[in-house]
Amino acid sequence: MAGETYDLIVVGSGLTGASAAYACAVRGYRVLVLERRGTAGRPEEVDLAAVGFEDLVPSGSQALRPVEKLALVTGGRRDEREWAGLLVRRGTLRREYLAGAEAEGGELWLGCRRIDLRTEGEVVVSGSGGERVVSGRFILGADGAVSAVGRAAGVRHRRFLATAWVRASLKGRLTAPEIHLGPAYPGGWAWLFPWEKEVWAGVAMEGRPGETLAFFLAATGGLLRRGGDCAVRTGILPGAEGLPAAAGRILLAGDAAAGGPGRRTDFGVASGRLAGGMVAAALAEGMDVARLAQGYAARLERLADPAAIWQK
Repeated sequence: MAGETYDLIVVGSGLTGASAAYACAVRGYRVLVLERRGTAGRPEEVDLAAVGFEDLVPSGSQALRPVEKLALVTGGRRDEREWAGLLVRRGTLRREYLAGAEAEGGELWLGCRRIDLRTEGEVVVSGSGGERVVSGRFILGADGAVSAVGRAAGVRHRRFLATAWVRASLKGRLTAPEIHLGPAYPGGWAWLFPWEKEVWAGVAMEGRPGETLAFFLAATGGLLRRGGDCAVRTGILPGAEGLPAAAGRILLAGDAAAGGPGRRTDFGVASGRLAGGMVAAALAEGMDVARLAQGYAARLERLADPAAIWQK
């Protein structure tokens, strides 16, 4: 038998899940976030986002910094132009979203070692405190590219992009954030995102990105200071095939959705805000999850357009 009932159960406390939880909590809905790890909001990353979601950022946020220019590098040619956007500290913003959701009565359960989905919106959560059963009007799968919620909904990813990135001290001067496109990054892109005296440099591509990242860093012309914090972190993103899916009360969002980010560096920021707003509207209007998934899929397709970040 299910115990507590929530309007929304979010599986995964990444940027998509955290922002969706916050969007629903501030509208007065009862929200529960389930996270496998023992902490939330780590590691820290810097990402790029188009303007338009600031109205959903907690007051006094330390996670955003305005950007006035953006550089697109293709075939060795650097095209820098005026571009009104934002640099986003993803870890900081995740922590702010989760704290904001909790301030509005939301709950965050950490250390959920196993999360099993049953029919009729029931979720079985196993952790250090034993086993608990909860239920939700909606269940939002925001648990990454290899999503346990996605498997329960019958989603199978067909292609992945592998990622590798470093956080390092900035030696030279970077006049604008850079996005690099070209055959060196098949199916993906590379980036340089500065924040004060640091820079986040990374590669997302089909295949193994580690060696490509090393060549990319070597080609930056001395921008990175030797001896800085250069621990390499890796991960995966879903490829741009398929569409987000729904099954019963389950909706997939962000990297858990089969749609994937295309070449949008701000996919996590944009998809989280989109998912939260749509779920909140669905709760208010009594929309079924199939209709919700169709609308979410259509908007994600527009997000995945490689040129969309230039066009807003």
